[in-house]
Amino acid sequence: MKLARTQIKKKAEKSGRKKSKSTYYLAALAVIMVILFFYTANYLGSKKSSSAKDVMASINGEEITLSELEELYLAYVPDSLKGEVTKLSFLDNSIIPQRLLLQEAEKKSITASDEEVDESLSEFLKARGTTLEEFKSRIEAERIKLNDVKESFKENIKITKLTNETILSMITVSDDEVRRFYDNYDEFSNVSFEVVKEKIREQLRFDKEKRSFNIYISQLRKDADIQMYIGKNPISFEVINGEVCIQDGKPIIRVFTTSKCIDCIAANYAFDSAAKQYSQDGKIAAYHWELDTGNNALTALKEKGIPQSEVDLFKKYSPDGKAPLYLLGCRYKRIGNYYGNDPELEEADFRAAINSIIE
Repeated sequence: MKLARTQIKKKAEKSGRKKSKSTYYLAALAVIMVILFFYTANYLGSKKSSSAKDVMASINGEEITLSELEELYLAYVPDSLKGEVTKLSFLDNSIIPQRLLLQEAEKKSITASDEEVDESLSEFLKARGTTLEEFKSRIEAERIKLNDVKESFKENIKITKLTNETILSMITVSDDEVRRFYDNYDEFSNVSFEVVKEKIREQLRFDKEKRSFNIYISQLRKDADIQMYIGKNPISFEVINGEVCIQDGKPIIRVFTTSKCIDCIAANYAFDSAAKQYSQDGKIAAYHWELDTGNNALTALKEKGIPQSEVDLFKKYSPDGKAPLYLLGCRYKRIGNYYGNDPELEEADFRAAINSIIE
């Protein structure tokens, strides 16, 4: 709270006052916001057809697909935060809370009219000093439709109404609370109570909103049927009929790459990270063959070449010679990357596939 108190003091000493932003805090917590960021991004890797295998999670039967996760991640998470906010954390901490809140708003028959959406969009544009035509040109360049943006505004309005009804309207900060906060801290010794009391009230309300929101989301999660499929079931692999390949009683896990393959970078990181752990635990035999160097990248030694039996396996399962080729226990195979060179999702799916083999 020391930082908060210092900020209150500094704000109080400034001339003029800004409008409180606390009412927008709840939406920010779950990344429930209208589209503020538009980034030009080309998906890496091959195109993927939509299927049941693409489902990353379901919330009370409402499915979140891989393509939807990728689109929302690109739209909502700025490049500067992508190192901190992974796709999996975004799914769990942002998309799922958003869907729970929207479902709850639906249960309560909370709606947003076209007039409310247009008014909200107009305020959004005015605050950013741009016109509707300029905005349309910008989003069209990003292949985003205005109706999709309006739908995002509509969802935001519904959630705002819901949180106002269930949380914000019930939160109060008494004068006694404000006074106790002021009296308990020496940082305010040189600032009069009258100068800082409203800033203190704002901060206390902000803290209550945060706690109340977290409790509310936790309750919605508790009552919901939430299924996370990524990391539990192998999603991206083709099933191979037949017996599991065994070496010394352990399934053999392989990846075939090349040292100059750009698409193999995610494979190198994700596969090696998972394979090393399972190998050290004595659960699998693992090989990362570099086709152009003949080296097994999982060992410190430099091999002089790939055994012919391994080369034959590569040719059998990748007849066009494409890499990376993942061959997991002769039970699962995949050519190329599935998650747009996202090592986190790749590794989660590797682990799910390996677990299904060794269990």
